Amino acid sequence: MTRSRNTRTRALAALVALGFCGCTGAVGDGTVAPAAGGASGAPVAGSPSNGGSSRGGTNTGGTSSVVPAAGALSNGGADTGGAGKAPAPSVDEFDVDPSTAADGVPVASRVLRLGYADYDRTVADLLHLPVKRSTDFPAEQPNLGPYEDLGARRVSEPLQNEYVLSAEALAAELATNAAAFNQVVGCATANTACRDSFIDAFGKQAYRRPLTESEKTRYRTLFDRGPELVASGDALKDGVRLVVEAVLQSPNFLYRIEAGRGVSDAQGALLTDYEIAVRLSYLFWGTLPDRELLLAADGGKLSTAAGIVEQAKRLAASPRVVDRVLDFHERWLQLDDLSGVSKDPAKFPLFSAGLVSSMVEETRRFVEEVTLTQNGGVRSLLTAPIGFVNDDLARLYGLNGSFGPGLQRVEFDGSTQRLGILTQAAFLSGHSSATTRTSPILRGVFVLRRLACLDIPPPPPGAEMQEPEQPSAQPLRTTREYFTWKTSMSQCATCHTVINPVGFAFEKFDAIGQLRSLEADAPVDASGTLGLPDGDIVFDGARELVTELAERSRVRACYAKNWLQYAYARKETALDLRTLASLAKGLATDAFGARDVLVSMTQSAAFSHLPIRE
Repeated sequence: MTRSRNTRTRALAALVALGFCGCTGAVGDGTVAPAAGGASGAPVAGSPSNGGSSRGGTNTGGTSSVVPAAGALSNGGADTGGAGKAPAPSVDEFDVDPSTAADGVPVASRVLRLGYADYDRTVADLLHLPVKRSTDFPAEQPNLGPYEDLGARRVSEPLQNEYVLSAEALAAELATNAAAFNQVVGCATANTACRDSFIDAFGKQAYRRPLTESEKTRYRTLFDRGPELVASGDALKDGVRLVVEAVLQSPNFLYRIEAGRGVSDAQGALLTDYEIAVRLSYLFWGTLPDRELLLAADGGKLSTAAGIVEQAKRLAASPRVVDRVLDFHERWLQLDDLSGVSKDPAKFPLFSAGLVSSMVEETRRFVEEVTLTQNGGVRSLLTAPIGFVNDDLARLYGLNGSFGPGLQRVEFDGSTQRLGILTQAAFLSGHSSATTRTSPILRGVFVLRRLACLDIPPPPPGAEMQEPEQPSAQPLRTTREYFTWKTSMSQCATCHTVINPVGFAFEKFDAIGQLRSLEADAPVDASGTLGLPDGDIVFDGARELVTELAERSRVRACYAKNWLQYAYARKETALDLRTLASLAKGLATDAFGARDVLVSMTQSAAFSHLPIRE
């Protein structure tokens, strides 16, 4: 039943009068997320959610000082024959003994807005409803980085409005879904005992910690006004509906607020058991803690490394971890860019939206097989000679036989030139430009930034439109010839002597990932040299390049660095060197899969502590 405008206005006015005014500009619970420059106060639309120096908001067990996110080590960004030496990183984290490396607590935001995917999973688990409300939300900020810096997420005015509409719609849907309502409420009569048990249990789940007494009191008062403000004739549903609306707009639901327990040890300020439970659940599952994790927090079992690793291993063993592992690799490979790729149908008649879906699904199946089923690391990702094809992909890959519409596992032999994830159609098609040709620049930059963690600066403004003043003395038949000429200008050559050779390694694959030996009737040259600080790689084709890259400690450390940025939602710093070195050491065995990576990251000081403000 939809409430009238007047009823809704009265309800909102009552919520505000009761102190339910939260950080989204909508209804909350009277506690607010930290704003810039202070310990309390609601961030306004368009302002940072974490602000300047700030403290965490309401929590049990006291507060400890926290400081906002700061910069850290960076991987740069940008884009022809010949090999130049790539610049080395500012800290040599690529060959470090974990036992001697720093293990500290970097400065980072402790007021973290839920990302859209996390919001959807959290709401679905909290309300037992198969919903995905974020499809109506405004596009996420474009400047959050490849793995989204949670501390940089803001709440815009359009997002405020969507939070309000989402809370109202979800509360209404819950009231009409008998199965979900019974699971959430757990009782059937609008008496004091039912009200209190619902508020205590639901509030604890939603806030990811027990409610304070003042919070319980406000929610009980709000519940009691349900028959007056909603007036559906069902007092229990009316009270539940108001409470759910308020909770879903509270900063304690929309943000992960970390205040700490008010005590410190030699490594930093200690997180509460509930805050550690939240870190674990969102790291492994991207949602709120389950019952067993909250029980562990209730019993104080997450105050030790042994207690944390026990729960981490349990979460890692669940099928729910698959989505997080796939999400990381899709971001690492930039597969989200593939959805907007278009190709010239005259030149690539095999290309279609259905083929794109099959490309992405092949990579997802491959990642799951390699990193979870086989427990392999980045070496296997780069060199496993397997794929997953249906009839469409088999035709693209030049494979004989009938495979049907579903994906089937296949073994590639040397004649296909396919080896690992970078010779799959998803990567090759997504890292091609325009509609007709490949992009050695996009492919080369990916390898240098995401596999070698080299600092490649972005191109100067307008670089794509510039060409040498002198035309080429020879016809530019191939993509290699064209980009070698185009990037020969002095302002381009410094970077492109590093970038182009790497990209040329993939020229035996066209813009949709088909194998080719000729381009415009000219032989394809995929040879080159990649100059790395730890030694050159000489190659002829992608197979030789990825085989050599797979053996480099730099690549293992870079893969670990990408994982850390994803898991911690921030850039790495020198204080993360022990974690990075431990991950790289594990990955050297290639029997250290995604579950091992995730569990290992829970054992650092940065996972269980906050930094102490000087």
